[in-house]
Amino acid sequence: MKQFQGKSPHLRIAVTVLFCLLSDFTQAGAVIDRSAQEQLQQQERERLLREKQESIPNVRLPDNAPAPALITYPDNESPCFTISKISLIG
Repeated sequence: MKQFQGKSPHLRIAVTVLFCLLSDFTQAGAVIDRSAQEQLQQQERERLLREKQESIPNVRLPDNAPAPALITYPDNESPCFTISKISLIG
């Protein structure tokens, strides 16, 4: 600041304010770059997760699946009531 000695104090203040503003802009640019990079990384993580979740599941039954066991009831039992109709909704 020796170069500003004897100069107007307003000039010193103006130079100081200008320096502070310029340094804030460069810091803001770094914050924006970091924020943009974090946003891109988050989008990439979401894309990978979405691809993993959207993969087509294998819904085929294995060829060697055992046949379902038939239910056998004792001869001395009978149903409590007769089911005349079954409706599947949905």
